[in-house]
Amino acid sequence: MADEVLSCIRDRQNLLVEAGTGVGKSFAYLVAAVLSGQKTTVSTASITLQDQLVRKDLAFLQKALPGSFSFALLKGKNNYLCLKREREFSSVDDNYEEFCRWASGTETGDRDELPFMPDFWPMICGDSDDCNSVMCPFYQECYYYRHYRGLRNVDILVVNHHLLLYDLLSGGNLLPHHGCLIVDEAHQLENVISSVYGSNLSRSRVLWLLYRLKGLKIAVDHLLSPVDLFFKGREISSRAIYPIPASVSEELTNLKDMFALDKVARRLTAQKESAPDGEMEDRITTTITCTVSLDAVMDDFVGQSDGERIYYMVENRGTMELKSSMVECRQPFLDLVEAHDSVIMTSATMTVGGDFAFLKNRLGIAGPGGQIGPLFREMKAGSPFDFSRQCMLYVERNLPRPGRDDGEDAWKEGVSVVENLIRASKGRALVLFTSYRHLNYFKSNGLSL
Repeated sequence: MADEVLSCIRDRQNLLVEAGTGVGKSFAYLVAAVLSGQKTTVSTASITLQDQLVRKDLAFLQKALPGSFSFALLKGKNNYLCLKREREFSSVDDNYEEFCRWASGTETGDRDELPFMPDFWPMICGDSDDCNSVMCPFYQECYYYRHYRGLRNVDILVVNHHLLLYDLLSGGNLLPHHGCLIVDEAHQLENVISSVYGSNLSRSRVLWLLYRLKGLKIAVDHLLSPVDLFFKGREISSRAIYPIPASVSEELTNLKDMFALDKVARRLTAQKESAPDGEMEDRITTTITCTVSLDAVMDDFVGQSDGERIYYMVENRGTMELKSSMVECRQPFLDLVEAHDSVIMTSATMTVGGDFAFLKNRLGIAGPGGQIGPLFREMKAGSPFDFSRQCMLYVERNLPRPGRDDGEDAWKEGVSVVENLIRASKGRALVLFTSYRHLNYFKSNGLSL
């Protein structure tokens, strides 16, 4: 696999490679990337894999391989404290004083340093819609950009799929280099494209703008109750609802008329001309951007006219959220491939019946039958494990079917099943749960873990 990846990088070609459990695919593509000498971006879907790559694999290879190379992890802005938004924010939250002590001493502003995750983090973290980049008065001290400025000469940059796609949407302005791209956990890329190229309208997004407008002396108190009524005043299914009911669209139309965001934008523009300092001017500028953006999103959900996307309604922490997702992801994927010299896509699960045809069709990769699209070489590296000899699959046939009571009857019966399996394996067991509630139920009613 390493030979094939290295060959594709050097020849500026693309590669699909399915590598089963135990192949060591991260070492295969990392060694190839290092030996190629090319600036390389590695994108993953999970924080767990990012941590493994940066803290273990790349750290080990830096010592084990001849020569030298550099590497770094770039996270999205929402992982860093925003100095501008922090100045605007105050809270009576129990954790606020502890947060302030951390904020006064942090060198990186990275939320991973925090011993807890405050509920108000979305209000004080970096946000692309509320960022004026180099025009921000806090640009030089900004934790995110201070980290970013040190990455231009890094040889291997680790990011996540969302940041990769937001970079594509921005025209390549978020990531420092675009040479070779390696996409691990590539089976999730289509879903991320669908999400990033969609949109959302949530109570938290609307309230954030209202409180920002209130801070700029624009009356919004009369809108708070209608917003709560719209997002919280209805029964919401735990499942996504498609299509969005006509009654919801009508209520959104009325809410949008009440907001009169076009008039708000004009008033803000007039305020900007008389802003007393650069900090206030920046605050008004980003607020105008957010106002125009929210107006467009509301229009989008009222009309639901984009034939490239599907519109639906979901429940999110007791409130309604409107979302849209792109259905066909071929054009964004083509744009992603064209933005890089070489694209390597790998995962443990990419084929169906040993064939890449389904993935290639969904992403618009050239295939049999004359399908037009970017060309990719293909490789399958089977797992070194002999599953028929080393693995046994056990399916419990007699558990009750999970029902609308959240499946507690099934959980109760499942406790004894899991206990028996743990005893059968003599304690050598990893038990996975679908939620903390399920985990805590088992701890309270079964063996002590």
